[in-house]
Amino acid sequence: MAQHLRSLLFLLLIPLSACSRQVQIQPDPTYLELAPGGTFEAVTNARQLQPFIALFRNLDAANIEANFEPVYAETLYFNDTFHTFTRREQIRAYFTRMASTATTEVTPLDYSQKGQDVWLRWSMRTRFSVLWRDLDITTLGVTHLRFNEDGKVILHQDYWDGVQGFYGHLPLVGGVINHIRSGLGD
Repeated sequence: MAQHLRSLLFLLLIPLSACSRQVQIQPDPTYLELAPGGTFEAVTNARQLQPFIALFRNLDAANIEANFEPVYAETLYFNDTFHTFTRREQIRAYFTRMASTATTEVTPLDYSQKGQDVWLRWSMRTRFSVLWRDLDITTLGVTHLRFNEDGKVILHQDYWDGVQGFYGHLPLVGGVINHIRSGLGD
């Protein structure tokens, strides 16, 4: 009976959740309270990260054009939860398309390194419109990077919660995903 009531309530709330025109989402502050920026090494100490940071600081068309070339090797592995690419030009085209529909800024928090492997913690703010909603979402994540002998990225794997950072806030779809997700904990 309780499951049926929750399902009915869920169905009634879907239209209401889609009514808000502007939505601003911030991550739960608990993580950054327990592991604030600077927990690991300061990014200013990582010379090889500076081109990557310059590119992601503001993913707009002009910044991509100015800062993309020194970051990625011609062939590589790239996965950001949404897409997987193996060629540098695929990533450039993806970032350029993304810049035409969203404003994305990545703030590096700190990093840890072992050999050519770097784990960069970050906060990302993305603003975009979908259907009738303006979304302003800030999320936290980690990127695993590996550099070749020329200092270019040959591996870029993002780890972050795509539901909390994106899918869960889409009109209608977000309600369904969050309902399914909440059911996994029951």
